[in-house]
Amino acid sequence: MQLEAPATILFSLFYFLFSMGFVFQFREFSAIGLSPENLLTRVLPFEEIDFLRHHVIRSAGTLQIHAWIPAVYVAGFSYFTTHVDGNHASIGAFLEHWPSVQGLLAASVVLGLSVHALASYWKAGDYAAHPFIRKFRPYLTATRPGWAQVASDINVEFR
Repeated sequence: MQLEAPATILFSLFYFLFSMGFVFQFREFSAIGLSPENLLTRVLPFEEIDFLRHHVIRSAGTLQIHAWIPAVYVAGFSYFTTHVDGNHASIGAFLEHWPSVQGLLAASVVLGLSVHALASYWKAGDYAAHPFIRKFRPYLTATRPGWAQVASDINVEFR
């Protein structure tokens, strides 16, 4: 007797394992370089040179990457149930047949876009509204009026 699992179940199991490994950074994922930090290498400053800015940008980028995980899952599930399993004629027909999946897809896309808007807001204000930077407000003085001066002191201490 041969058992065949639908592709959507295999996709769901694989995506769950992949997501958990990616989000929680299992040792195997880090060993092959599959991490948000590696995906953001083009936009991250060197940690040794600009410690605080590196971690602020890394946290904003990681938040954006993680926010898109549900949308990618729903889109992949729709693809696998339509084209691989052949349960529906098209993705549009699948979404019409399952309005709850359509609502889930819309909610997950709104989540991703909202987080992107938040990160863009942080970046537009030179990250002054970022939660990490707001923690430095008590350390601002007349001689160090901006967070960049406090960050410079931290960078010197880090080196």
